[in-house]
Amino acid sequence: MESTISVAADAPALVLSPLAKCGHPASSDVLTALHKYAVLNYYGLGLLYVVTFLLSLAHGLRQKRSAREYRAKNSVMRDYAICLVGAPADATNESQLKEWFQAEISRALGGQYSDAVLEVHGVSIGYDYTAMVNEVDAMVMRMVESVEVGMGLYSEWESTAQAEVPSRSLAVAVEDDRRTVNAWFNEKTLLSSGELFVVMRRKEGVRAVLRHFRPGGPGAGTLRHPGVRE
Repeated sequence: MESTISVAADAPALVLSPLAKCGHPASSDVLTALHKYAVLNYYGLGLLYVVTFLLSLAHGLRQKRSAREYRAKNSVMRDYAICLVGAPADATNESQLKEWFQAEISRALGGQYSDAVLEVHGVSIGYDYTAMVNEVDAMVMRMVESVEVGMGLYSEWESTAQAEVPSRSLAVAVEDDRRTVNAWFNEKTLLSSGELFVVMRRKEGVRAVLRHFRPGGPGAGTLRHPGVRE
């Protein structure tokens, strides 16, 4: 308390540390300080950018390495699937397509591989629904909500479909969608895009089919659906 200053005899407070008086710096001094700050800011941000870029690059390389390691140790869906292109637009019967593809690969490879290796699990058709994309998306939304309501995640009356048409229940809407889609199939309104995904039971079967029918393979160009015109 020896450095305190008493303002007045009856003053209610003591000044412990008087404010330093600001001097009168020249404009050149202010510009020098600003320039110094700008230079430090420039080099600091530049260094930060380089460090961030290197860290991002290292993270990307680590992700690629992790993906390769996971891929080497685990099977993924693509290991069991074969994509076929060029199928007829009106070939929309998955059971018939499965039987056709099974017969073709059994005829071509049956003497080299067992039936278990060449067994086809199923066929999935890539449909061309560009003319009805909004309607299909709405159907998918109602189907998803119907499943979620069945799981008890929320009530039917909280669903988007119910809010759009209050007088129609979600279950009725989904059933109406089923009838609409069946009509599309029966009337050949919904056609194939020409792409099929064949799912095999075993990865060995996928590799055998690809080796045989790929360009340059012994069966190249021989896999042809009977509905494809020359």
